[in-house]
Amino acid sequence: MNRLEKILAAIACVLAIVVGLLWLKPDILPSDWKAGKYSDTRALVQSDLGKLDLIPAWLPASATGLKLTQNIDSGAGFLFFQFTETDLAGLREVCPRILKPLPELPKQLEADWKPANPDAFYLCPKNTVLAIDGKQRSALLWR
Repeated sequence: MNRLEKILAAIACVLAIVVGLLWLKPDILPSDWKAGKYSDTRALVQSDLGKLDLIPAWLPASATGLKLTQNIDSGAGFLFFQFTETDLAGLREVCPRILKPLPELPKQLEADWKPANPDAFYLCPKNTVLAIDGKQRSALLWR
């Protein structure tokens, strides 16, 4: 094997390793997803992500424990929040209720991003779905 063949073999080996890593761990490359956690609605609205189109105008001002992640290119995203008892009735009226077929919660999210036992699903503007757990007073909005 001459010197050129050795160099080409080394380059091929490095490329194979890189391709293998990207195949197994695609999240090591930078993505167009933006994410943040916020204590309340005011903190979210004042943040850099406060202008994202996933944040609805009807989001309760008293919402807490907000978690947001959205893909800037595709618009796909998730917004989890907790709300007060007084906000429950208003949330149930913002969008038409989905009776059948009921959607499934996104499987790619960890449990702390989902309402524990959603008792109702709603179809909201911009092709978003809202799942509400009235007992635990938590909700997930996703697109």
